[in-house]
Amino acid sequence: MGILRVYLALCVLTAHSSSLLPCPMLNGRQAVQVFYLISGFYMQLILSQRYDKTFQFYRSRLIRVAVPYFVVLAIVVAISFIVGCLSGNYLSLTPYQTMQANNGALGVLFAAISNVTLFGQDIVMFLKHDLGEPLCLTHCFRNSPTPLYRYLLIPQCWTIAVELTFYWFAPWLAKRKTAFLTAIVVLSLLARITAYELFGLNQDPFNYRFFPFELAIFVSGMLSFRLYETLNLRLNWSLDTDSRKGAKRSILAAIAGTILLGTVAATLTKGLGLVIGKEYAELISYAGWALVVVGLFHLFRSSEWDRKIGELSYPIYLLHFFVIELVTTFASQFAGQPVHISWLAAFITVGSSIAMCRWIIQPLDRFRHLLSQPRSADPMQACLA
Repeated sequence: MGILRVYLALCVLTAHSSSLLPCPMLNGRQAVQVFYLISGFYMQLILSQRYDKTFQFYRSRLIRVAVPYFVVLAIVVAISFIVGCLSGNYLSLTPYQTMQANNGALGVLFAAISNVTLFGQDIVMFLKHDLGEPLCLTHCFRNSPTPLYRYLLIPQCWTIAVELTFYWFAPWLAKRKTAFLTAIVVLSLLARITAYELFGLNQDPFNYRFFPFELAIFVSGMLSFRLYETLNLRLNWSLDTDSRKGAKRSILAAIAGTILLGTVAATLTKGLGLVIGKEYAELISYAGWALVVVGLFHLFRSSEWDRKIGELSYPIYLLHFFVIELVTTFASQFAGQPVHISWLAAFITVGSSIAMCRWIIQPLDRFRHLLSQPRSADPMQACLA
């Protein structure tokens, strides 16, 4: 499932630049929500097999998420400051130069604090504080001439804040009965549909940034792992991922299969969206992705290559937005607006992510695993990120 995670991260990259493939890819909203689904799947897995104490889970997740984030945050601040001193363009720090003329102090302060705590970045998307007006909630942050999200130094990391909220509830949810989790999914979906139909809240930020609505997708991921456990004894066929030749074939098959899945899903969802609306079409598509996740995990659960490739997804997600900003800024100065800016950004992002995995994430994971004692030596644990 690691290749799927990298594909989803690259879908988000293309959403912020341009497509990397000649075929349709999932849009950024779909990619983020499939990530939520996969997250729920893995959280149910590790909570049922690895951690004896809730504190161990919280500590491990916080280390895994926060350390790479702060590394990238330091890089973003340092490069933005250096480039600003040399050229006058402070990149991600630019909004802080003009904040006194654009926004109220409380809104800027809240966004700034969320940069260094990770928590609250999703809430920024629901706040508005234009100059001369009070800090208030908004149903559409894009209506503000100077939205507060501009002060998020790694803007896409509002999703990490949502993930951390999922993690807060995950240990409790993992112990609940399947019927209870199913009820949560139904109630969350009903709340979303009610907001869409009665209040017209079917646009950003309510269609994929609002935690109560996204909870249905995360919990669906937990249910998909329970489905996997039920089917596991009946699923006997898997790919050969042990031998070098078998690993090569399985990775190539996974890459081709993932691109094909993404193309089919994007095309079908778009077509269905013309009939019932894109928001509802995307919600229906996640039921299909829940089944896909079960199958992919079974096929690649023992694949070391797939696990290593999957490690790249988080640094790709963290780095891509700033890399796009850098590439766009400098490429436009030296060569106009290049057609393949997304390819250059993807190349730099993936290369930087490989280095980050090698020198930061892999040592960090070894440290995390030393802090917790696995309950079993099940090979599924090799897939954990």
